[in-house]
Amino acid sequence: MEPADADAYFGKVLRQSPSGTRLARSQALTTYFMFLELRHKVEMLSASGVASASRW
Repeated sequence: MEPADADAYFGKVLRQSPSGTRLARSQALTTYFMFLELRHKVEMLSASGVASASRW
């Protein structure tokens, strides 16, 4: 998934949806990517040598 994919999804697919639906979907994506970052933090650190900044 690239930023352009999210822009297309939220800008075209969900354009007519209620704002609560858009908010819930965006929060679900945020939670998913936070999970991925947490789950693979060790692998990312060993591959890059740089710790990612915490968003919490």
